[in-house]
Amino acid sequence: MIKKKQMLFGNMDGELVVAILENGKLVEIHFEHMERLTGNIYLGRIENIVPNLEAVFVNIGKGKNGFLRSKDIVLPNKKSSKDLQVGQKVLVQVKKDPIGSKGAQLTMNIGIPGRYLVYMPFAHGTIGVSKKILDLDERKRLHNIVDPLISKNEGVIVRTVSQGIEVEILASELEDLKTLWKEIEKKYKRSRKPKELYKEPDVLEYVIRERYDEKVTEIITNDVEIKNRLEVILKKFEARKNIVKLIEEDPIKLFNINQKLERALRRVVDLDCGGSIVIDSTEALTIIDVNSGSNISGNGFREMSLKTNLEASKEISRQLRLRNISGIVLIDFIDMSKEQDKKLVLETFKEELRKDKGKTAVIGFTKLGLLEMTRKRTSPPLKNSLFSKCPICDGRGFVISPKRLINRMVNDLSNLYHTEKPKKVILNLHRSLSGYMNGERRKFIRNKFKGVEFDYKFDWYDPNSYNINIKKK
Repeated sequence: MIKKKQMLFGNMDGELVVAILENGKLVEIHFEHMERLTGNIYLGRIENIVPNLEAVFVNIGKGKNGFLRSKDIVLPNKKSSKDLQVGQKVLVQVKKDPIGSKGAQLTMNIGIPGRYLVYMPFAHGTIGVSKKILDLDERKRLHNIVDPLISKNEGVIVRTVSQGIEVEILASELEDLKTLWKEIEKKYKRSRKPKELYKEPDVLEYVIRERYDEKVTEIITNDVEIKNRLEVILKKFEARKNIVKLIEEDPIKLFNINQKLERALRRVVDLDCGGSIVIDSTEALTIIDVNSGSNISGNGFREMSLKTNLEASKEISRQLRLRNISGIVLIDFIDMSKEQDKKLVLETFKEELRKDKGKTAVIGFTKLGLLEMTRKRTSPPLKNSLFSKCPICDGRGFVISPKRLINRMVNDLSNLYHTEKPKKVILNLHRSLSGYMNGERRKFIRNKFKGVEFDYKFDWYDPNSYNINIKKK
């Protein structure tokens, strides 16, 4: 249960950062510099049509061409994707941000989001109510409110925060979204070259629109301008008043967000019970392993494993949100022999995922006991904003073992020993090898290359290589 939910607006490394805490734990972080294309609307030009992929590549003026699948193509007058031609201009919206070598994923089924509703001009009368609204009477009420407000060609998605909101507020927002759409349409008709027609709001408005809800107990900042802007945004969304708190110290520093972020993003995340989870991401999927570690609580293995798995399910849910992990996720919980234990862990995990604004689907346990799930990707993972690929290991996370590297060095020394006849050799090695090159190994090298004086310097920049400097005199 969330007893305290805080939104912190402060500064980290010279840029605006928004951190969201639940019961004192960091669950999400948003950076001003994180360029999101998801939700932006573009005039695009078709560059290539690939029937085998059932897709179209579209130039939207943003580097790599976007990828438009056949199922995301919406054309007037019941035309099909076969009617598209290279060079044709199209109106598209980004569904998923570009990542790695992949360009942005696009759709022609436009959706313009507000705080309470998403207006879809080409949805042909479709009305969707958020699945997270469980009350059947409320679902029916919301459906009946928006139904008379749209034409047979339009559609609306009613968002979770619409629960309990008055008719007037929903109708007013829908009218605003329709007006915005008309402006986008005008720009599209007047333009020819690929260009941006609509851009999602900055981090302040985006976070309030997408993350603010009735569970937020306080919004904290130390910047008067940010406070004033937040109050204007909250008023626009008909949110509670007097919830923004101005303090003297930067809240990012006051709440130790840097330290919380560093601890949370480690490969091995410790659990309070003494266990841990290990998170490894690949190109295809993310694997999470649950370990009991030093946890010896409970009466026997069953009780210990259940306690660890229950705590892990809560932490994994938090990590998915914080790291913005998406795609296929496999979770290897500690073995549970009883079906009732598996059911309890599964129910706990699903309940925790209800806090996630991202779209998740839990498939269930496989025959091997792995829990399968997916989380929809709209923007790149957090690590892409905080880290870059290691220039030493090329992102593999490994370097050459000391034994293999020194054997290679000895082989190179052997060739130089016979061709150059050196009197002195200066060996530049990475500092991580200082312990490996002990007295015994140095003695081995001296005996192998008699008459040569060796000087070891552990100042080399690269753990995968070394430098051999020979002196003949």
